[in-house]
Amino acid sequence: MFSKNTLMTSILAIALFSVSACSTTQTQDAQNHAVNQQKQAAPSMPQKPVLPSLEEMAQKEIPSNRQYVESQIVKQDGKTKYFCDKDNKLVQKKTAGGFYRVVLGTTANGDCAVQDFYADSNTKKNEPFIVDAHHSCGKLNSGAYDDAMITYDEKQQIDGIAHYKDGETLNILISDGDGHLMYADFSDKDKTTVTMKVYDYNLLSMVYHNDEIAELTIFGNNGVTTLIRYVNGKGDVANSYVWDKGEKVPFNNQEVLDSLTEI
Repeated sequence: MFSKNTLMTSILAIALFSVSACSTTQTQDAQNHAVNQQKQAAPSMPQKPVLPSLEEMAQKEIPSNRQYVESQIVKQDGKTKYFCDKDNKLVQKKTAGGFYRVVLGTTANGDCAVQDFYADSNTKKNEPFIVDAHHSCGKLNSGAYDDAMITYDEKQQIDGIAHYKDGETLNILISDGDGHLMYADFSDKDKTTVTMKVYDYNLLSMVYHNDEIAELTIFGNNGVTTLIRYVNGKGDVANSYVWDKGEKVPFNNQEVLDSLTEI
């Protein structure tokens, strides 16, 4: 199961660090690399990606997700429960601020169909999902093995969708309910793409190679798009380009940079 708050905080921190790193002094190696890179043809203006609609995606998937889980159950349960406190530690009974897991049943190969509920309200924390046989049904930090996990906040608003295959995360789409919406694609093991809407006026799109940030693209609502390429994942800039309403302008325009980094 993905940790929404931790992931959101980490990605926003990386994005902000990456933008601020562009205005710092580059190392000599980075400068040399930048000179070589600038000799190459500049890339065309990046196209602004469109984030999926969280609500629309969830509503399309909930019926098939429920049908899939129900079809896998060969032995019904519904009585076995595991409890977790607000610090995500297993306890013996319902605890304020925590949640509990109900085992709905088991599958033919011993996997568990489960669903989590908020302890304070007894409302659902997620849609039913399958925990694979290699995990205990009561291991509350385990995620789905196949198909999707759809999660709800305490107000019963959908706040996340994660897709899994053979226990591996393929992609996630999550919202923190405070204007941040983030989509991450993990389907390519060597390349991860993270696109994040920051409040209502900026879109960040990050590409990682082998867990190191390779590119950061910033799409501003003022028509300015910035592409920053890195030598490594430590903030050393290889090259950067800025397009203002389709026209390329120098990246060292501090006024433009300030308008993009005020998020």
